[in-house]
Amino acid sequence: IRIGNQIYTALQGLTNSEVDAKEPVILAVTKFNAGSANNVIPDKIEIGGSIRTTTLETNERMPVILESVVKGISDMNGSSYELRYKPFCIPLISDDAITDLVKDTVIENFGESNVVLQTDIIMGGDDFSYFSREVPSTYFMVGTLNRDKGLINKPHNPYFNIDESILFKTSLLFADIVLNYLNGK
Repeated sequence: IRIGNQIYTALQGLTNSEVDAKEPVILAVTKFNAGSANNVIPDKIEIGGSIRTTTLETNERMPVILESVVKGISDMNGSSYELRYKPFCIPLISDDAITDLVKDTVIENFGESNVVLQTDIIMGGDDFSYFSREVPSTYFMVGTLNRDKGLINKPHNPYFNIDESILFKTSLLFADIVLNYLNGK
């Protein structure tokens, strides 16, 4: 457990020392399991978590960085380790031309006041990030907030509920995006 704590502590400070401070990286230790009895020192621990990066270069470097940290601490303590790195998702990178197409289509249909360009980095995207690597894409969100109906919670909140009255508008938007794309707009 002492060695596991050293690894945990090193991982928490890892992104500050190994990645450019201007590049957001999330390294979250979300699992730490060791032992099953109060009077027995465990012979192994399991640490797990997730990593999200904003560039493909950093994403590809993370297994090497993790290996270096875990190996160094394990060697220093005379312990062994097994590192299993399974990438969860790659950075989501939207295509500028497709983003402009979507923005213009929203403005055509709903007016400029209904476009909010996201300038902050979003660390989500998960499986969509893989699609966007293969096909020019953009990640956009449809607003579902409706204070009048009490629909004020964001997705991933246990009280989230969608304003179903926007679904027809969303369908119209997707259809028009496809038509504008096919017509070369």
